[in-house]
Amino acid sequence: MGPALADFTYNLRTAKDTKTWDDTIVSSTEDSTICGAWSYTLKMGDDSVLDVRAFSSQLPGTKNFAVESSIEAMIGDHTIKLTAW
Repeated sequence: MGPALADFTYNLRTAKDTKTWDDTIVSSTEDSTICGAWSYTLKMGDDSVLDVRAFSSQLPGTKNFAVESSIEAMIGDHTIKLTAW
């Protein structure tokens, strides 16, 4: 099973759908490193900021991604990019 953020559907005008992830969904090709905790960004697939008409995040405070909208212009597929470092 993939991470909570992968391939999910939200139905317009339903209650907010919040996905929470943890560090176990992150993988790296590095076998050793000296660093602190993972940091994350969430952006639209084209690297623009999250479209606030439907998407929100509480980064860096929590690892939450939420979808909530009643705007018909938001109907369709949207790619969200999770970046970790």
